[in-house]
Amino acid sequence: MATQDRETNGNNNEKLVLVDKSNYEVSKRFWAFAQYSRHIRPGARRVDISAAAATPGLRTTAFVNADGSVVVVAVNTGAAAAQLTVAGVKSKSAAAYVTDAANDMANIAPVTVWPDGTAAEIKLPARAVVTVVILQ
Repeated sequence: MATQDRETNGNNNEKLVLVDKSNYEVSKRFWAFAQYSRHIRPGARRVDISAAAATPGLRTTAFVNADGSVVVVAVNTGAAAAQLTVAGVKSKSAAAYVTDAANDMANIAPVTVWPDGTAAEIKLPARAVVTVVILQ
């Protein structure tokens, strides 16, 4: 079940949507799930990704969609901001979206793509999920 109410489970934040009488509230868990499902399309295949330097609390996954676009999802569980550079993918343009305490899948300022096709460094706020969509 994807919904919860305060009366039956004490508002323990296990579900995606909190229903409180005639009001509802979408959880951050819902938006973190959206970071994966909005841009990674059916038929996408997971590909290897590696970090240049180990950043504590940073977890990354990457997928290639059938249309050739590459989607990188980075989860920063750390208490400090981190930087992400996407290299090895020839890109024409890129966009990034963040979910954190203040944002729900918000578009980050335009992502710069360098002449070699590398997406410029993207700031990952502390305790945030960032999705980078790279168009070929």
